[in-house]
Amino acid sequence: QELSDMTFFRPEDIISTLQALDLLKYFGGQHSIYVSPKMVEQYVNKKDNSPPVDPARLQWTPHSERRGNGAMTEGRKPS
Repeated sequence: QELSDMTFFRPEDIISTLQALDLLKYFGGQHSIYVSPKMVEQYVNKKDNSPPVDPARLQWTPHSERRGNGAMTEGRKPS
């Protein structure tokens, strides 16, 4: 929850991403985020083959401003 509060990502999204990246480990009766030195080295040395991203084409709308989620929309309370 703390990571969710800091990043504004949903806890479910954080957990699924950490699981997909094999970074969530179970130690001593609790889940922990674990990144080994080898994993850091692999990440640093990884060649990035992802397609280029044009920042001018990125559009982001905060969750609280999206329509239909029961949150405030365009500065008004939902009816």
